[in-house]
Amino acid sequence: MDTNLDLVSKNYGLWEIKSSCVLQWWVVNSTYKVITSKWSFLFQKLNKKIFSIKKLYDYLNFYKIYSKQFFLPRLYFSGTWDPFFQWDNRYWRVWDYIDNDKCDVDEHIVYQAGCWLAKFHNIWYKTGYKSSNKKFHDIQRYLKKLQKIILKDSNPLKFAKIRHYHDYILSELKIYNSRNFKQNILIHWDAKLWNILFKNREFLTLIDYDTISNDNVYVELWDAFRSWAKTPDYTFDKDLFLAGIAWYNKFSLIHTDKELILDNVWYIILELLIRFIIDYFEEDFFVWDKSNFATASDYHVFRIQKYIWYYEDIIRYKNFL
Repeated sequence: MDTNLDLVSKNYGLWEIKSSCVLQWWVVNSTYKVITSKWSFLFQKLNKKIFSIKKLYDYLNFYKIYSKQFFLPRLYFSGTWDPFFQWDNRYWRVWDYIDNDKCDVDEHIVYQAGCWLAKFHNIWYKTGYKSSNKKFHDIQRYLKKLQKIILKDSNPLKFAKIRHYHDYILSELKIYNSRNFKQNILIHWDAKLWNILFKNREFLTLIDYDTISNDNVYVELWDAFRSWAKTPDYTFDKDLFLAGIAWYNKFSLIHTDKELILDNVWYIILELLIRFIIDYFEEDFFVWDKSNFATASDYHVFRIQKYIWYYEDIIRYKNFL
């Protein structure tokens, strides 16, 4: 457990900590559920590769607007009245902890997720809010970064271990006919089911807005639906995929085309795989499960293998159609 939790709690003027635990599903930031004598909180030690003071204040501006229209966990201000606490060259944030249930994914859960993601988009479709965040989806940027890493890497054996994955992904990209979409609305960009909270199988809130940026809504839907339709054994559940599209379209002000989503969901997975290879080399982006993997690189190889399997299962379904 992080020894700085008590220090963070005192800076925020919170009660004495009674207990705390690591929340394993938060893979970018080290995140803790902290229980005091009067309330439960979420403490986040933020990834220093992502967060800057500017980004944290940009998020605050978004939070002030959005929290008036949507239920969000309360964001606390530190002893210096900042939306963060800085200590030992790291930023911390504190939120209310929202009690929620882990749900088995079925069409009822996907129905609610699609409904509320549509309502989230409707808000920004009407207001035209602009984020200063760099567009998260940019496969060419990731490709350039990966090639620089490979050229500079001093350990040729490390690249050799995953070269066949690297070559396979690049060969798949060559047969993909990319389409250019005009940027238009603010999107969440990480609307996976672990960022959608449920209680008693009913929607509570959508969380984790650190990747919000302005982009085409299709980019959001490719990433969301490929996540919602992924089974625990990394196969593609077409019924969940089609349910997500149907319920999203029922509530959205923006009509989307089922075939256009299915045609391009592959592309998002290829981009993910490129980012996973980057993570394999850099090793310090994600919080990883040390009880199951000897190194961060081993964890990223596991992710690459599983997502190639998932990618190929989607292709099998598409070809069957």
